[in-house]
Amino acid sequence: MRKTTAFLLLFTCISFLTAPNAFSATPKIGGTCTKINQFHELKSTLLVCATIKGKKTWRKATSVEKSLYLKEKNRLAKVAAQKIIDDTNAAVAAKAAADKAAADAIAKAAADKAAADAIAKAAADKASVSYAV
Repeated sequence: MRKTTAFLLLFTCISFLTAPNAFSATPKIGGTCTKINQFHELKSTLLVCATIKGKKTWRKATSVEKSLYLKEKNRLAKVAAQKIIDDTNAAVAAKAAADKAAADAIAKAAADKAAADAIAKAAADKASVSYAV
């Protein structure tokens, strides 16, 4: 039990000490970032990755950057919504075509059965008429 606890404690300490700041779940202002002009939304703040004094760091976005970011986010949401609508319409059209093909196949099978029944009845009638003579 003690070995397991010690191992878990050691593993946790190593994990926290070796985790790079760039990949942290919540970037902090002044912390390192990986890609210039990358945005990250916090609850009430929008952060942007920028080069300050030759070092990549997170900083608060300006009002112009916020408006551009929100416009792009809105545009991407509209594109995603349109793609969902197009995919849904294509799926509905494909289902309608499949249903029509199935209905046509059922109608053709019914017509073929009716024709076969008519031929069989005619043959039975002819056989009964020739037998009666």
